[in-house]
Amino acid sequence: SNLSTFKFSTLVVDETVSGAVPVATSETRVCAVKVVNLPVGVKPNHTDFAIKENCYFHLGAMDWEANQIAISHFLKDIWPKHLKSHPQDKLYLAGKSLKKYISGLSKELLKNVTCINKVEDVQSFMRNHGTMIVPVKIAAGLRIKILEGLAYGVPIIASEAACEGIKTNQS
Repeated sequence: SNLSTFKFSTLVVDETVSGAVPVATSETRVCAVKVVNLPVGVKPNHTDFAIKENCYFHLGAMDWEANQIAISHFLKDIWPKHLKSHPQDKLYLAGKSLKKYISGLSKELLKNVTCINKVEDVQSFMRNHGTMIVPVKIAAGLRIKILEGLAYGVPIIASEAACEGIKTNQS
């Protein structure tokens, strides 16, 4: 079989595969078979709600290396600078394996940060915790949470890598 590997994911293609549907454009580079692009749409599923000001959140599995790298970068390089001019702002981190991930961080990196290990209702969480941040630095697949946030009408601040494969008519 033909094996192509890149930093965060592996795609195995053998003679039984006749096509592939990659989630992000970068994944087409490793496909040795016919690639099919299927457009995906987001149907808005929201009513008007007040966006919680001065609050930001990240929702994602913290046992995924891309999220670990992104949040480490955000907590070390972005959040402290932001707090200098917005000391009242709050950041909520939520997701699987969060407790294990934050156990390795210093208390100073977690200033104004609240950690939530389990989210029962994603839509309610997104609507009640302000603006979503998606600071991933490595594109590897499609961030479904961005599509959910768009559907729920949540404001989103995302890196260019996070938006790969997502086309919107707004900037």
